[in-house]
Order: sequence, then C-alpha cells, then structure tokens
Amino acid sequence: MLMDLLELYEAFKDCRACSLREHARQVVLWDGTILPKMMLVGEAPGEDEDIQGRPFVGKAGQLLDKALEEVGLRRSVDVYITNTVKCRPVTLNGERKSNRTPTDDEVLFCSSRILNREVELLKPKVIVTLGARAMFWALGMTNGITKMRGTVHTKGSALVVPTVHPAYALRNPAAYGDLVSDLKLAKQLLYNREQYGE
Repeated sequence: MLMDLLELYEAFKDCRACSLREHARQVVLWDGTILPKMMLVGEAPGEDEDIQGRPFVGKAGQLLDKALEEVGLRRSVDVYITNTVKCRPVTLNGERKSNRTPTDDEVLFCSSRILNREVELLKPKVIVTLGARAMFWALGMTNGITKMRGTVHTKGSALVVPTVHPAYALRNPAAYGDLVSDLKLAKQLLYNREQYGE
C-alpha cells in the first residue's frame, strides 16, 4: 500500500498535464493516514494548501478538523483527505490570483488520472464528499448539495455520504451542524460495515 502510494506520488508530484498547474505553486496530493477506512474528498486546493502542499490546512481545514474531533475522528489516524483536482484553480486579475471552483472537465480529467487510482489503492469503506464538485465526481450529480447532504449512496464497493464543504460552513455557521451530523452518519456506516465484516 505505502509503496503504491509513494509511486503514485512520484508519478504526479510534478504533473503538468492540464492548465491548472500553470498558476499553482505545486501539486497537492493528500494528507491523513494511508490505511484509512474513511476517505474525505474535497474539490480543490486553495491558497493555503497551494503554499503548504497539503489539503485542508486553511480556515476551512481547521473547521473540518474541529468537526472530525467532535465525532471522535482524527485526521492523522482515521481518515485520508484529498481533492478531486490536485492543483489550485485560480482566476487571474492582473497579478492577483483568487480561488475558483474547478470545472466539470477539470474534475473529470484530474480525478481520472489520480483520485480514481487513490480509491482503487485504498479501498475505503466510506467516502465523504465535501461540497458539490466532490459529489459530482462520486455520483455524477449536480443537484444542490444542501438537498443531497446526509443521504447515502454507493461508488463501487464504498458507501458515499455527500455533505457541505467546510468553506460553506465557515460562511454559513448554521451549516456546521450539518457537517458534523453527516460525519457522524459516515462514522456509523463505517462501524456497521466493520461490525458485519463488510
């Protein structure tokens, strides 16, 4: 497992297969444990992630860590965290860069090269999709995330729980409870699968 992930890292750490890399400092691959039972998938690195080279390390990542702790999960031990695209998508305004949402084509292209391989290697029992773009990757759905959150679906052998992106919960504090509730659901699904030997 570790060797396979290291090979994947080596193969893509300098990826320049699409235009996203042109304005990103680096490729941001994953964080957390390499032996996860649960995978968390966001949409794309932001500025903090682009600087540090790890997903979910800015304010949204801090809120995610708080939510994980609230349900008894730890980033370093219990979950594997990654994104649908691995380079920061930006809108350029002169020299200034601002984050933007990755397009359908960017999500499909990047995930087909890296994220799908991560899932094959890790074989998570539960995948939590953080935000609409991650839900699009997992389920092919573009329905509003607030309508889809908290439901259970499948992707291959994994159960999928869509939830709001932590950045959304930062902007809309009432949504933090939804994030926590959905993580609790994901943890319960994981417990049930382990209890019945799945």
